[in-house]
Amino acid sequence: STGWKGGKESVFDREALASGSLSDALRIMREKGMKTQTLSGRQQDARSGEAEKEHWADKDFKRKYTGTDGQKREIEIHRLDEFGRPMTTKEAWRHLNHAFHGKAPGAKAQEKRRKQYLQEIEVKKHNAGEHSIQQMEKLNSLQKQGGSAHIVLSGSNSVAAH
Repeated sequence: STGWKGGKESVFDREALASGSLSDALRIMREKGMKTQTLSGRQQDARSGEAEKEHWADKDFKRKYTGTDGQKREIEIHRLDEFGRPMTTKEAWRHLNHAFHGKAPGAKAQEKRRKQYLQEIEVKKHNAGEHSIQQMEKLNSLQKQGGSAHIVLSGSNSVAAH
């Protein structure tokens, strides 16, 4: 095609047009070497040679939670109720939820937990008291009578079956 100066071809006739869009202008600049492609954000991390670099938070976590041999340490969180007993996940969640929302469990639920705790104390006392000593003495005498080091507690050959 001919340019506007008397039929001679101008430099602008051979150039690609940007056609008014920013992407075309950037493409032309890249073709001319006026602009190099730079990436930003997470794309830059993935495509650049810095992908091997470790984030500071990852380094800090590894320093705190790995042993001297490089093995990860296990982290266990044990939550205890008001009586000092370990809570289940569900109980811990409910306790956290009640504390967060500023509510307390109902009176029936509190009474149920108190009764459950008192019952557990009774069972512990029963198991650790005179009754358990009597049971052990009876089992020892049965071992001596049978002449064996073990006692069958359930089944057809058990102590209770005879």
